[in-house]
Amino acid sequence: MKFKLVSVAALTIILAACSEQSKLFEPDPNTPYETQYEIEFNNFVDGMTRGLKHSGNTSFVADDAMGVWGFQTTGEYKDVIFNNQRVYCVDGTNWTYNNKKLWNVGSTYVFYGFFPFSDDLYTFSEDRLITIESYKNPDDAEAQQDLMISEERHVSPFNTVDMIFHHILSNVNFKVKVSDNFNTEGISAIKLVKFNLRGVRNTGSYTQTGWSNENPVSCNTAEPVQQGSGRSR
Repeated sequence: MKFKLVSVAALTIILAACSEQSKLFEPDPNTPYETQYEIEFNNFVDGMTRGLKHSGNTSFVADDAMGVWGFQTTGEYKDVIFNNQRVYCVDGTNWTYNNKKLWNVGSTYVFYGFFPFSDDLYTFSEDRLITIESYKNPDDAEAQQDLMISEERHVSPFNTVDMIFHHILSNVNFKVKVSDNFNTEGISAIKLVKFNLRGVRNTGSYTQTGWSNENPVSCNTAEPVQQGSGRSR
């Protein structure tokens, strides 16, 4: 058997020509050849809700993690290349994961994501739909954060996979104002010690029913009302 060696530059041009959706990719001589073909992720969300976590920070921070599913189609062959893969934030901006996967030019790809990463919070069906059963928002405000589902992402080699997330939960804030008729003369500060909540639902289920273009379509079911109280912070 004879083998024919092809230069890296020529090989790249041949590979890129196999897919009209792919970018012409020129390897960087200063970067190891293999790493230039690794599938990489980024993450976008408009106005993240965190309760009081991270001192009110509304963006991603180090150690945040999302779960990713990825599917690769090559001709008649379909492969699951990511199965709830934990992709974590390194420094608030950059994301990475273990056991890197490589792009294959000529294949098509689609990605799905959920935040935060969890092994048991939700299920991802064969129909590529997410379900969450009887989720209860933590009572501790420090532990509260968003639940988010990404758009369906069709990405071509060798582009970064940008996961664009949408909120499942609603963030409810309470503001207290002193009555204008209240005489505050000689009072430097007023502290709210306790308040009661009635008719607020903090437990429910989420069932994704399909996709509208790239956006998830869902049906939410709230559990019976639980009454409670809170304290100011």
